[in-house]
Amino acid sequence: MIRSGSASSWANSRAEARKCIFGACALLLACLAPVPAAATDWLVLLVDRSNSIDPEELRLQRQAYIRLLTDEAAP
Repeated sequence: MIRSGSASSWANSRAEARKCIFGACALLLACLAPVPAAATDWLVLLVDRSNSIDPEELRLQRQAYIRLLTDEAAP
């Protein structure tokens, strides 16, 4: 016997799974695409602040960015 709402929950989780699979495939294709050997003059920093990391991990992440940006030996 199917309870009310359980089919909807199942459909929602399938939709979420499809989104994750689509995102993973898009990321894989982006990584496999040939990259031109030209220099770039921009930098993008992505910060995870979705509450999946605690404040200490966020502090460590920010410190690593600061070290990278201030290190003259870094490319």
